[in-house]
Amino acid sequence: MDTNCNNYRWIGENMMKLSVLAKTSSSFRYPELVAYKSQVKSIYLIVMLLVIVLSIIGIQNKLYLKTDLLTVYIMYIILGLSNVIVTQKGITWDKIVGWSFFAYSVGVPLYLLTDGGLEGFIGTKMYFNEVYTFATVSESLYYNCLFVSLFYFSYFIFNKKVSENLEENTVNGTSLTNKKYNYFHSRFFIHYWILIAVGLFLFGMYKINYLSAISAGYSLKNVGYVYLFTAVFAIDIGTLILFRMTNFEKKYLLIAGIFHLLLFPLGIRQLTFTFIFQLALLYKLANYQRKIKVKGIILGISLLLFFGLIGMVRKGGEQAFSFISLLKAPIRYFFYETTFNYISFLKCLELFKEHSISYLYGKTLLDPIVEQIPSFILSNKNNYQFFERFIMQYESLENLKPVGTAHLLTELYVNGGMIFVIIFSLIIGLVSSILNNKLWKVIATNNFIGQILFSAIIPFVFIQLNRGGLSVLTKLSFQFAILPVLIVLMFRRKI
Repeated sequence: MDTNCNNYRWIGENMMKLSVLAKTSSSFRYPELVAYKSQVKSIYLIVMLLVIVLSIIGIQNKLYLKTDLLTVYIMYIILGLSNVIVTQKGITWDKIVGWSFFAYSVGVPLYLLTDGGLEGFIGTKMYFNEVYTFATVSESLYYNCLFVSLFYFSYFIFNKKVSENLEENTVNGTSLTNKKYNYFHSRFFIHYWILIAVGLFLFGMYKINYLSAISAGYSLKNVGYVYLFTAVFAIDIGTLILFRMTNFEKKYLLIAGIFHLLLFPLGIRQLTFTFIFQLALLYKLANYQRKIKVKGIILGISLLLFFGLIGMVRKGGEQAFSFISLLKAPIRYFFYETTFNYISFLKCLELFKEHSISYLYGKTLLDPIVEQIPSFILSNKNNYQFFERFIMQYESLENLKPVGTAHLLTELYVNGGMIFVIIFSLIIGLVSSILNNKLWKVIATNNFIGQILFSAIIPFVFIQLNRGGLSVLTKLSFQFAILPVLIVLMFRRKI
């Protein structure tokens, strides 16, 4: 009898050990594996440092005049995506900043490398190879390599180790119960925020003469569009806040959707794309353990085709409608969005080579302060912003904003050439590493305030950092992410 009891006790103890092992095995990492990944990171940092040195030497010694464009382009593609070797899974800030920069700079060389083939494929009439030389584009790629390698080097050398099993340890779900604060007054104020934004939206429609604008197309020279865009951004962040605070009640999406539908006849797609990006990110941050389903991928592809269709309708009879042209429409939109924006940097390089021009020495970093002032208080803000004044001063020589936007490297270059590009790349790498650690703390604790904040800001960074400039990015992040969240915190009450 005693022998049987001892046997049962031995079996029970070992079953408990196996159970504990099963629960912890996914989080256990062998020392050899940790050492291997540490070695890979060290090698990666050494390679990035080598690329930095070679890029600087190449720029200073004008090696871009002797280097084959295709070779440099292939190296840039490998470099731009190289962070996958050392980055962690999921949403990380090295991907947000690094890949957005890569997306806004990877398309232009293809115009020259395909010798007009790309223009023929997507149906544009740019004749890019007749305007910009291989040498100028190659020089820009050297700067791209310098920026990306410096950013990755700074990010990964400063980035703290985030648990690779954070996904298994995250607090999943959307419940806001058992919290220390009551957010009734916060929700009440946000409803008023949206109501005021709706009034501004209607006023903007009146100023642009909405029905006439449908046929004429939008122009930012009309102040009514400033009111319209401001209102939509305000409605979007208010919807994000209420959507998350009510555990994703869909009625708020219906309200926001009405105003975005009114933008489509005007040909405005970027605001809707940004909002969808914010919604998807908010849901992912609140339910991080859930995997992306097939229907989500199908929905995303359908939305891209829909945006492309809107662009085709907006262009009118420029091209015959077909299924193939519909598939090409998102590609056309991508190249249109990134190409003309990147051209600003090519123009910038040529401007400084052909004329004796002084740098601004970091003065444009003061521009975001002026940008925060509402337009109805300071209508001629461009006259008080260093970057805008620089553009207007040399507009007769080169238009650095060919489609109303300038690439990030354009703004960095006018501040101090290669030196300022180096300094800013290191700084943004450090800042991104700090934000990445904050982001993953939000994911691990299911902090809904942090989820709202990051889901609102990340799309702004991904889209506006490389096209809208630091002033626009700062303005959008503060006025339509940070400020509303501060209001929520201000009006909450402790239980």
